[in-house]
Amino acid sequence: MSLHLSLSMNGNKTEGVGAMMMYPIMLSFVCKLFNTEFSFSGIKNLSHFEYTEHAEDCDSWSESFEKFFNFPRLENPDKVINQLSFNQNLINFIEQNRNVNEEILIELPQDGASWAIQQFCEQNHTIVFKKESIDELRNNLKFEGEKYFNEDEVNIAIHIRSENPKDVDASSSDRELYNLERDFPRYVNLIDRLKKKFYNKKIVIHIYSQGFVSDFKNFLDLTTDLFEIQLHIDDHPVNDLYHMINADILFMANSGFSYIASLLRSDNTYVRDNFWCFTYPTTIKVDYNFNIPL
Repeated sequence: MSLHLSLSMNGNKTEGVGAMMMYPIMLSFVCKLFNTEFSFSGIKNLSHFEYTEHAEDCDSWSESFEKFFNFPRLENPDKVINQLSFNQNLINFIEQNRNVNEEILIELPQDGASWAIQQFCEQNHTIVFKKESIDELRNNLKFEGEKYFNEDEVNIAIHIRSENPKDVDASSSDRELYNLERDFPRYVNLIDRLKKKFYNKKIVIHIYSQGFVSDFKNFLDLTTDLFEIQLHIDDHPVNDLYHMINADILFMANSGFSYIASLLRSDNTYVRDNFWCFTYPTTIKVDYNFNIPL
């Protein structure tokens, strides 16, 4: 039999999928390190469905992401333990009960474990996030939508964070929420550098964001014969996540949504140098104007 770790997650109708899913994703990697099983408990009260056309209610919104990540779930454990948090006591319990003849589900509390899991992963990232584990998790995703990448092109995903009605810290300058007049020149600089870097290849830039298409239509003017730009504005987030995860190159926004995409990638990811969460050692940090190395 075996031990299964789960993490109860409740978005309280204020948190989006990025802020909620980063912790179960991390815990799934930690379970491999601990040689235990991961059991996904689902996400309650996930936010951001209220202003999209992609979900009728909170439950169907959460279900779309639960189906996409396709995590295992232990339905009928022999025993449930919910008195442990993510600390040395948990590690001791795992070591003492590896050979039990039961399916034991250890339910970790959101408030008492999520931050500790993140700290543990940051401090032990070289042994927690192995390429084979990242590849396995990515290959386990269940995506039933249209896959629009062509193998003979270099597909570059750029996530641009714009404000939404449910942002709890939209006023934070670290968010770098997109403003057309202020920020478009920054992305022009990035695209100019990408054109120089990949001057002899067929490139497709995929812009992922939400809001008004009119705020992003200027990007289309930057298209050339070898450098196409496509807009994906207000698509279903599952579609965006799948393609951001599987793009040849990803440029993250300062957001949890970008972050969970980066956790399922092992290389060719760029992040702003003021991003607040730890990232993989292979992730390349860039300055405010996206001056990527040529």
